[in-house]
Amino acid sequence: MIVIAHIVPTAYLEMLPQLKTSRFHMILAHMVLQDPHYRAFYRNATDCYKLLDNSAFELGEALDDNALCRAILEVQPDEFVLPDSMFNTNKTKTRSENFIQRLGEAANIRLMGVPHGATLNEWIHSYGFFAQHPRVYSIGIGAAYCTPSSLGMSCGHYNGGRRSLLENLVHSRILNDRKPHDLLGFSHSGHFEIKALTQYPWLRSADTSSAYLLASMGIHIQIGKPYQKPAKKDFFFDPFAEQTSILLQDNMEVFDDAARSHS
Repeated sequence: MIVIAHIVPTAYLEMLPQLKTSRFHMILAHMVLQDPHYRAFYRNATDCYKLLDNSAFELGEALDDNALCRAILEVQPDEFVLPDSMFNTNKTKTRSENFIQRLGEAANIRLMGVPHGATLNEWIHSYGFFAQHPRVYSIGIGAAYCTPSSLGMSCGHYNGGRRSLLENLVHSRILNDRKPHDLLGFSHSGHFEIKALTQYPWLRSADTSSAYLLASMGIHIQIGKPYQKPAKKDFFFDPFAEQTSILLQDNMEVFDDAARSHS
């Protein structure tokens, strides 16, 4: 089973089922610093597992280290996604290592590394760095690699770029299955992808905004039917709408059911 953290606007935070079930939340650093209501919700949410992201996907680049440290102090997360740089192996390694050194060995926080590369070999090399790093607790695999062309791969799977990436990882024999792995976001038809990837027991968790984004468009995600995910990242201040909330609940359940499946 893969645990899902659903990403929603501040107005819908109270709807999240994780506080009563799996209690797993993905928190975005830039929202912690920008939105006092968002910040207060997660500062007060003491009975859930809090994974703080560096907001690289939403902003195009991870927040600077000072801002990330402020976000950590504000919400006291259980785990933190080290700063990464999209498709850039060297910059990701440098920023991550520098942040680890800044935190120091005594920091009471788990750390997630996010491999990056412009080619499959670069990505595998980046993965190996985090897989063997003693301070890295978990490994995140970004939605940027959902598309087969992202690493020059070709595959027959629907939404299969990241699936093929994981197959290559397993065959490379550098997989560290002692560390939890996380699927950072989804592209189109993510419920198909997550159902296929439940075969890997070392995949612990995933996060997605798909349930909300589709609901906000009046779209009900249906089992067995594909969907196109809108490329919208600035939805966090959307107002609450009753009809959207009904669809959101249904869409979250579709994702949660897929995450409990075994292909």
